[in-house]
Amino acid sequence: VEAPVEVPGYEMSMLWHERVHRDPAHRWLRETIAAAV
Repeated sequence: VEAPVEVPGYEMSMLWHERVHRDPAHRWLRETIAAAV
């Protein structure tokens, strides 16, 4: 669906605590979010 107005581009950033950096579930969530946008 196209927006009815011009929408400028954006830059996506994700931040997380280093203790979950290697957590498989958290990695899956980050990858899923990145693929969705």
